[in-house]
Amino acid sequence: MQTELKSSIDKKIEEEKVKSKERIAKLIDKEKDTVKLVALIDEEKAATAKKIDQLKNQKQAVTNREKTQKRKERTRRLIQHGALAEKYFNCPDIDTGDFEILLKNIVRHVQIDIILYEMQTEQQKKEDENS
Repeated sequence: MQTELKSSIDKKIEEEKVKSKERIAKLIDKEKDTVKLVALIDEEKAATAKKIDQLKNQKQAVTNREKTQKRKERTRRLIQHGALAEKYFNCPDIDTGDFEILLKNIVRHVQIDIILYEMQTEQQKKEDENS
């Protein structure tokens, strides 16, 4: 949704640039007084720049909302994961540093189990090949 909105804004910016060029071309065709023409073209450029700035600000606002939403989603996920870890490790009163040590030990244990499993699998294959 947000990406579509940003694409829509980009499209509006491009359309505004094209319309501005068309309006300037019409001014050139209509106005014969060079001084007045330059003033009108300057006004048109200023108006177009203002519209483009507004559209860019809208796009930035969309980007900011998107970042805020992602940050909130991440924060929620982290809180949920932490709550689940606390629940299943049964350690509601553990210090953060101790909890980190606990997690490191669990990860190491899991990694050792994986290494042992891979070694057993390789040994089994070798035995099967020799049989």
